[in-house]
Amino acid sequence: AASTTVSAVATDAVGNASTTGTKAVTIDTAAPTISVLSANSTAKTITLTYSEALNSTDLPATTAFNVSIGGVDNAVSSVAVSGSTIVLTLTNAFAAGAVSVAYTDPTTGNDTAAIQDLAGNDSASFTNTVVADGYIRGATVYIDVNKNGEIDAADYLVGTTDANSNILIPGSAPAGSIIATGGVN
Repeated sequence: AASTTVSAVATDAVGNASTTGTKAVTIDTAAPTISVLSANSTAKTITLTYSEALNSTDLPATTAFNVSIGGVDNAVSSVAVSGSTIVLTLTNAFAAGAVSVAYTDPTTGNDTAAIQDLAGNDSASFTNTVVADGYIRGATVYIDVNKNGEIDAADYLVGTTDANSNILIPGSAPAGSIIATGGVN
């Protein structure tokens, strides 16, 4: 959020000017960020929790999301927003397994066809992935940009996996293979 100061001169009903004052105004320019992803196989839903309240009127298209479970695609049939969460209802039932969710912002600018906060800031595209078939928490994940199969200075640091082996890869990340190192199974 950015802050700016506004000066104003107020007038009364007769047109007399009163004292000049200033008021600090905060303008929200920060995009919402995803913090938690959870799946419920019984309800056929994926829940994305964001850092702030989201626009629940203008929703992204179901096709903006790509979901696969255990490597099998499962189309999103509906998108609902409540507060800071988005619930994706999937077309097909699924068993518990490695869940991968990707979201693609439809344009580079802020628009109502995207995940947005209440101020109209678009959320960035992302890819969520599981590092292995099983949980490896605390693994450091890189994108092997030069595709040499080794971690080196040219590679892109994505971050560290959470307790469930999940990590979010921003849509702005470069192309390449994923390399994970360390962590606890």
